[in-house]
Amino acid sequence: MEDHFLYDYVDQSAVWDGIRYMEERLIDKMGFQIGKRSGYKPFEHDSRYYSMTPECNLVSSLQPSIWRTNLFVELLHAGKNLDAWAFETSNNDSSLAKNWRCIYRESPEPWPVADVVRRRRPNKEFWDKRVTCPEDREVFEQATAEVFK
Repeated sequence: MEDHFLYDYVDQSAVWDGIRYMEERLIDKMGFQIGKRSGYKPFEHDSRYYSMTPECNLVSSLQPSIWRTNLFVELLHAGKNLDAWAFETSNNDSSLAKNWRCIYRESPEPWPVADVVRRRRPNKEFWDKRVTCPEDREVFEQATAEVFK
């Protein structure tokens, strides 16, 4: 189960723009990431996107992304018997970034992504800003109380 979710309108034109780059430039994964990460460089064809370098920790990230099936299957195979946390933190062999072409574009534009669980605890800062309906807040509090005892 991933802990990053889209929480607002997604600019479809930007998604299609990224998919076009995937086809034209043979990109294997396009991520919708929160902020710049280590191990990136500007994507040579569009400065709004970043290429993941061998040092990047996002190749196996389960944050919202569009994947080519062969990359996703290979990562799943390499990470079998790992939970989602271990998959993302242990399955980022630097050779993956050399073998695959991956790009990402920062949130919140064009896709607002929320990190709703941080370090295995609910991200109260996000929920306090975004969940304003009392009924929704109660559902959140009940659900997290059961999961994060």
